[in-house]
Amino acid sequence: QEWVRHATGTVTAEPAAGVVSGGGVPAGAVEVDVDGLYDELAGAGLEYGPVFQGVRRAWRAEDRVLVDVALPEGVPVEGFGVHPALLDAALHGIGLLDGAGERNDGVVLPFSWSNVSLFAVGATAAQVTITPTETGYSLLLTDEAGELVAAISDLTLRPVAADQLTGSTDSLYQLHWNEHPATHDKPLATATMLGEDRLGLAGALADAGVTLYGCDSVEQLTASGPLHEIVLKSFGAGESPVDHAYDQVADTVSLLRDWLADAQSAECRLVLVTRGATDGGDLAHSAVWGLVQSAQAEHPGRFTIVDLDHAEASLAALPSAIATAAPQLAIREGQLRTPELARVPSGASGTELNPEGTVLVTGAGGDLGNAVSRHLVTKHGARNLVLVGRRGPETPGAAELVDELAALGARARFVACDVAQRDQLAAVLDGIPGDAPLTGVVHAAGVLDNGVVSALTPDRVATVFRPKVDAAWHLHELTRRLDLSMFVLFSSATGVLGSAGQGNYAAANAFLDALARNRRAAGLPACSLAWGPWADSGMARGLAEGDTGRMTKAGILPMTVEQGLSMFDAALRTDGAAIVPILLDSSALRASAGEVPPPLAALAGDRRRRAAARRDSAEPIADRLTTLGAADRERVVRNLVRTETAAVLGHASAEAVPAHRPFSELGFDSLTAVELRNRLDAATGLRLPAGAVFDHPSPEALAAHVLVELDPDTAAVRTALAGLDQLEGLLATLAPAEDERASIALRLNTLAAMVADQQQDGAGVGDQIGAASDDELFDFIDNKLGGQR
Repeated sequence: QEWVRHATGTVTAEPAAGVVSGGGVPAGAVEVDVDGLYDELAGAGLEYGPVFQGVRRAWRAEDRVLVDVALPEGVPVEGFGVHPALLDAALHGIGLLDGAGERNDGVVLPFSWSNVSLFAVGATAAQVTITPTETGYSLLLTDEAGELVAAISDLTLRPVAADQLTGSTDSLYQLHWNEHPATHDKPLATATMLGEDRLGLAGALADAGVTLYGCDSVEQLTASGPLHEIVLKSFGAGESPVDHAYDQVADTVSLLRDWLADAQSAECRLVLVTRGATDGGDLAHSAVWGLVQSAQAEHPGRFTIVDLDHAEASLAALPSAIATAAPQLAIREGQLRTPELARVPSGASGTELNPEGTVLVTGAGGDLGNAVSRHLVTKHGARNLVLVGRRGPETPGAAELVDELAALGARARFVACDVAQRDQLAAVLDGIPGDAPLTGVVHAAGVLDNGVVSALTPDRVATVFRPKVDAAWHLHELTRRLDLSMFVLFSSATGVLGSAGQGNYAAANAFLDALARNRRAAGLPACSLAWGPWADSGMARGLAEGDTGRMTKAGILPMTVEQGLSMFDAALRTDGAAIVPILLDSSALRASAGEVPPPLAALAGDRRRRAAARRDSAEPIADRLTTLGAADRERVVRNLVRTETAAVLGHASAEAVPAHRPFSELGFDSLTAVELRNRLDAATGLRLPAGAVFDHPSPEALAAHVLVELDPDTAAVRTALAGLDQLEGLLATLAPAEDERASIALRLNTLAAMVADQQQDGAGVGDQIGAASDDELFDFIDNKLGGQR
């Protein structure tokens, strides 16, 4: 691309003349309260992360202001003249000057710097003296001893529009699919197909030398002997996208529930294979992707999902895809691709609303529907609105909103309609007058029915699907022949990133994103907005404080209504079919203790490598325990469990978590239980069952269980039992000759005798087996295996 000149300057060896030290806080200076400074700046559109919130104290003295600024402890300053965050914090005191509001109209940002001098390096704190000049401000930075650090003779500011801050494409993302190398340490050799092979995977796997077994259900799979490392499930096409989505998601919920409930599946990976899910080619398969992404968030490492196109080369690449460590893959023309959330490039094209037509808004009685309805009038010039909700004119606040819009010059009416009912929606559309035909649709309706995947049912899927999926499809079919300029679907980032406890909601929103792509491919207008959380609005209104706190710690920040509406405008100026308006904190993403959704891995930088290192640290934890006495081992593991419990609940330290108190009384639910299990897995390297928290109902009880699982002898016993499971499955398929039977029996007798020698109470099962004849031993095996040999 062409280079763009942003600044010019001249560097000299001599500092600016006449610079003298500020000399500390002068007598008579009045201290200024700075507690709400960063809240005020955020309200103006300038949101600063924790490293940049450096103002500690401030004073006014005559025509200037003095500000103490400091970096958070531990921020490295090597390599900088003045650390950028410290220098930026030095500017934050400008707004504290008397008369700053009159000098600076609205939000202003630095524009030009004149005569900047550096006197010392390595400062982690400074006192800043800010004085107005004819063209801007001068700044003087001194250290704790009053010695000069830096001086700026003249800083000029320029105003910036609020929508340039909150509505820019910096907070708009799209899902890109990047090439992924087909590298792996262990080629796929054996797999099991669960149910019907609907995509013709068997031939491709056979060509790659993979031995494929068949099984109809999880129950049959685990009853037939030891599981293979990889179990495959494929999805076929359907006639009606909506009916097929219901069926496929409900079937997948049942499968995932059975899979997670079976302890034998814990060491296996379930690979789900779709076709056309990631490009809108199959809406039902897209919904399955949304569901599975949420299951991945709840159970890291248990599931992989792969999407194919129709190319034969893509089928041939499936074994390589499965053998990689990537949890989400699309294969296009044989090339493996992984998802990445990338910023939308700037540039306008987008949607122009015809103000003389009518705009239909679903979910108009909700917070976002209200806000968007006003915004369509005040920002986009809409003059006719049909506001749809289940209660219509009886919706609380409906009459006031209609009156407010009328005062703004718009004609609006509320209509009672269940948008999931096609005939009701068709009647509403038929009632739109011909002199103001329908030209825009904003589908903002939706409901939540949150629950972890193992708790979902077809009914809970339907509860969420009806106002989202059914309504969107009816709107699509009923308006596809109309001359629309706007067709906007309010989706959610859960459909793109997955979200623990929201599998049904993620599936519904992934369907909406796919529908928008499908419409665009057909030449129809569409834009699906996969919103991040709104603060105190929309679906986020019902979230508990702990839920919003977890999102913030994970790097996903709530947006204000003003920010959201500005992003709405910016998204409509893009040419994307599926846009993700979301506020992300990359530093929080990197510091997050949990798994980062695959599309956010690039934005999180090298954080995934650090997460892997943490998991690998399980062996040193186990080693550390072996060097301690029994009391110290218990203390270390109990502190670990209490610390992770405190983190899940949002407490500052483990001291807030009584070891004896039940998890139910501490405020745990199924989602927080899954989060604690995942954190303990990451910290210890174990793979605890999903119900570990409720099976061991207090931090003390759970710590006792974790200690047993970390014991080397326990691990050895698990390994031995797994080997016996494999042996049992192998014997079920054998028909040995007589001499081979004798050889096997001799080995089994020897092993049984070893077990018998280790028993302290004498005559156990090992003694009985050890004393048995060959025929008695094989009779025992036949009985154990149900007559199969």
